[in-house]
Amino acid sequence: MKLQYSLLASLVAMSSVASAASIAINFAENTNQQFAGGAAIGPTGIDSSNWNSSIDRDSGTLAAGTMGNLIDDTGATTSASVTWSSSNVWYNADGLGSDEAKLAVGYLDDGSGVTVAVSNITYSTYTAYVLFTSDQNGDYQHGEITVEGTALFGGGDFNAHGRVTDGTGWVEADGTVFGNYAVVTGLTDSTLDITSIRNGAARGPISGVIIVDTTAVPEPTSTALLGLGGLALIMRRRK
Repeated sequence: MKLQYSLLASLVAMSSVASAASIAINFAENTNQQFAGGAAIGPTGIDSSNWNSSIDRDSGTLAAGTMGNLIDDTGATTSASVTWSSSNVWYNADGLGSDEAKLAVGYLDDGSGVTVAVSNITYSTYTAYVLFTSDQNGDYQHGEITVEGTALFGGGDFNAHGRVTDGTGWVEADGTVFGNYAVVTGLTDSTLDITSIRNGAARGPISGVIIVDTTAVPEPTSTALLGLGGLALIMRRRK
């Protein structure tokens, strides 16, 4: 009987669907924004222990730097790297009371524009989350964000919200609804290019990027399914 249950567990494991991997990057304004770890933060709830931070960059500054061997949401090292450039970094009033607040408080300031490039992405298809916060304490106009050469929301300014931990939380913006992140699906390029511009009074800050693997996971194998069926018959006869 123990052997039967062991075989059943193995077959169930064979037929299970793996969870999606992701890579999360936080752009900080100061080293006091280092995460403590152990909290599920951001719109997708990734453990703050497994975020990549511009504080830990390989070269450059908080405003313009590079970082390689990015970790994924399990802490495993990947081949991905990130390069970013901004005229400045800045902060809002979300504070340092939690890792969620630290994620939201600092950001790449807009100035003459922000560029972010994540290279060597091995996911065949993926979704990108672009996080933006501002020192504006309420709703504001965000400047155009372009992802892989395509402007979000048809180009131009769009509605955004400047704070996260003031009770709004992480809310997706769609061009008409105020929010603090945008989502782009169906991406396939091994390099993700993001630009954000300041347009007159409109702001263009970026506080983070999340890349989520959406590569199709195969259905349970026919071998596993047949094995489960056969084992069920055996256990029924034994009874």
